[in-house]
Amino acid sequence: MTKKILFITEDYICGGVATVSQTLKQAINLDCNYQMDIGLLNSRNDYAGFKPVFILNQHEAKNKVMKLFRLFSDSLKLSRKISGYDIIIVNGDLFQVVIPVWIFSLFKKIRVIAWVHACLDKVKYYPNQLIKSIHCIGLKSFTQIVCVSHESARSLAAYAGAEISTRIEVIYNPFIITELEKALPIADLDNRKIKIIVLGRLVAEKNFALLIRALSMLQNKNLQLIICGEGSEKNALIEEAIALNVYEQLLFVGQTDNPLGYIAASDILVSTSTTEALPSVIIEALALSKVIIATDTGAREILTHGCGVIIPVNEPAILAQAIEKVINDELLRKQLIQNRHLALKPFMIENVIPYWLKTFARLFENDAKNLY
Repeated sequence: MTKKILFITEDYICGGVATVSQTLKQAINLDCNYQMDIGLLNSRNDYAGFKPVFILNQHEAKNKVMKLFRLFSDSLKLSRKISGYDIIIVNGDLFQVVIPVWIFSLFKKIRVIAWVHACLDKVKYYPNQLIKSIHCIGLKSFTQIVCVSHESARSLAAYAGAEISTRIEVIYNPFIITELEKALPIADLDNRKIKIIVLGRLVAEKNFALLIRALSMLQNKNLQLIICGEGSEKNALIEEAIALNVYEQLLFVGQTDNPLGYIAASDILVSTSTTEALPSVIIEALALSKVIIATDTGAREILTHGCGVIIPVNEPAILAQAIEKVINDELLRKQLIQNRHLALKPFMIENVIPYWLKTFARLFENDAKNLY
């Protein structure tokens, strides 16, 4: 009999979770033993090209009272949606996803996997200690925790307590590398420029200001910085670029449905984040044979076998030196990508999915043992 799996997250506005959960769903559904669906708590009118099996709420809660009420109302709504599924996977990063499922699990035994995509001890999701404590209780109550990297696993132990480590399994996010390699470059960019790209939400932890500061230290004015994404820090980035006299070198393309096209058209991808668990853009850029410079926040697990340049966080002068070096050294550029297939191997979908299938099988085996 086919086992039914449901992944629940808050919404589907781009980002790595949207991409990898769709990839996981497609691969799992190829196995005749399982069927995977995806459900959303909220609608923001962007489903990343797919239709969820349900959307609990058509509008976001606007104040704290309504958000608190929604946690409980969502648990009641989920009781009707979850019925019939054998395994529930929740986006473990998000309090608003974990808690309704946890509340429901208090009244009915269900198999729940928390899928953690962030470094929870470093991101400032929950400055309120009470909320953080309840979030940790919810995570600890679930059957299994899957972290997307060893970095996120270490971070979760620091966030929720070392005892949670016995419940953690590390499974890298799956990527269809052969499909990534087919991406065609955006055609309407200036080919005379040396193009450096950053991608992601324009928020503090992405730290794109670091690259703007590094750009201002470089004498080469033929550099163009392409910024893909939207967010609360956009005006601050523009103001900093103007103050440092590099605004004319910036190209803001906003949130795009073709990020791979911009990566393919660029020469260097830079990841400037202050915290990352497993940055998808680095894997995507590596698949497209791009030179990568990344801060030491999650990139080290990807940039193995001599691929890429890893630099300290918040060191604009070191970043500027790294950019200058890879631009001026053709041999170095070749060396940084020559072993890319070895570095990409752990993230290839055919190497990742068996771990998920073993995890699912183990949950059912444990249930069978508990009957005797």
